Amino acid sequence: MSYTFNQSAVDTTQKKFNPNLNKDNFSWEYSTESRKNWPNLCHICDKGMVLLVLSSNKQQIYPDGKCTGFHFYELLMPFEQLTKAGYKCIAVSETGQAFVDEKSIEGSMAEKYATQVWKDKSHPIHDLLARIYKPDQLMDKIPVFNGIYTAGGHACVYDLPNAMSLKKLVAGIYDNGGICCFVCHGPALLHNLTLGNGTKLVQGKNATGFSTSMEDKMIPGLLEKWMKENIHTIENTIRLNGGNWKEPSNPMGEFTVFDGRLGTGVNPASAKKLADEMIMRLDKAMATGGTIDYNKITNNNQITNNNNQTGMGMDKNNINSNDFAERPNEPYKPMAQ
Repeated sequence: MSYTFNQSAVDTTQKKFNPNLNKDNFSWEYSTESRKNWPNLCHICDKGMVLLVLSSNKQQIYPDGKCTGFHFYELLMPFEQLTKAGYKCIAVSETGQAFVDEKSIEGSMAEKYATQVWKDKSHPIHDLLARIYKPDQLMDKIPVFNGIYTAGGHACVYDLPNAMSLKKLVAGIYDNGGICCFVCHGPALLHNLTLGNGTKLVQGKNATGFSTSMEDKMIPGLLEKWMKENIHTIENTIRLNGGNWKEPSNPMGEFTVFDGRLGTGVNPASAKKLADEMIMRLDKAMATGGTIDYNKITNNNQITNNNNQTGMGMDKNNINSNDFAERPNEPYKPMAQ
């Protein structure tokens, strides 16, 4: 059964959310199993549309030989929260392919719920991932999207800094009044992400992301490896692009920062909260015709110690996983400074 959605969107001239603007409706098919087992996630979402951005990279970085990719929990949380709130989600990556971080779906680094959902192929997130768009398929549909949410995973630092099509898409959505969120290593996409007025999206704004202090604790020797490969940490990315880096007092806890229409989060534990804060802003914009002052929405950069749900252990258990669309590793091109 195919579900067709009336999309809320952004009026490109008035830069207001316009529920009457409907451009090239997307059809989304839920499996019979999804509708049966997850009815709360298989309903018609008619508030608006949000892009969920994924890394296309597959990279072997873990000491036990496992590969990183997009972090599953950091995709699952915004997908579920946005869907429950009435926003239709569409997945996109630079190549139209994505590989899941093997440590994010099983073992002590993974949230138990993420492991459960990954194994349960009736969950509608598997329907979402069955069709991952390329940016050029969506470029003429920019007015349809109310915002973007970029999931993390260490793979992001390898491909997102050079993901030029994704940057063009995100810049277009932001320029049209959309809300843009990045969690964990997702802010790697902010490197040289330039808006229509020539300024960088993060320039002059407060932002956070995965803490540099945690990189070597998770993967010993990773920072030295990145230095040799000219790969920036998320902190360096924010600073190099003119942003104001906000370091959490507890890098393992929940921590988010919103500055206007730019939202960032530190780690997997922050993914749900960042999504909830995004939804609050989307709902307010819908209710007021997009005329609100986002900087007046209270956000105290809340920090919650939540070490039991950070998904940051170092288990080396064997993992047997199936990914949706593997692609061969490609040489990484160093970023321009």
